[in-house]
Amino acid sequence: MPIPRAILLCALLLWGAVLSPAPAQGQASRPLVVVVSVSRGFSPKNAAWRDQRLGFGLRQLVGELLFATGRFRFIEEKDEVRSALRTIQERKWKDAADSSESEAAEQPREWGKKLGADWAAWAVVRNAEVIRSRSFLGPFSRGSSKVIVKVRVSAV
Repeated sequence: MPIPRAILLCALLLWGAVLSPAPAQGQASRPLVVVVSVSRGFSPKNAAWRDQRLGFGLRQLVGELLFATGRFRFIEEKDEVRSALRTIQERKWKDAADSSESEAAEQPREWGKKLGADWAAWAVVRNAEVIRSRSFLGPFSRGSSKVIVKVRVSAV
């Protein structure tokens, strides 16, 4: 009894799929990236925006958002890497972004190479505003605040 053509074709395709090398998928195929800093590109009206903890938190948030894309893997933050990133972040948040665009791109590239990353990402906070609303209904009141932060993320 002859083997039906459809079964023979499926068997050949399956055999080819088993023997062909699988495409590189996984951690090693994705570029290694480090988020070096987040700097202020504006002069804040509110003194709270001068607090360096905001820069650290935004740097972590940018890293989480890049990781969520599934296209990057991140360098392992050992103690020496963590202290280097802390020093860079403190300096960049303290100094408002007064440097030129080309200078702003050169520094992260150098830092990324020193830390062993394929890509170096950084962000500049362009604007931040707080929208407050308040409503009253007799003796009851309700207030809310909405913070909008506009950030530009770049990578080299």
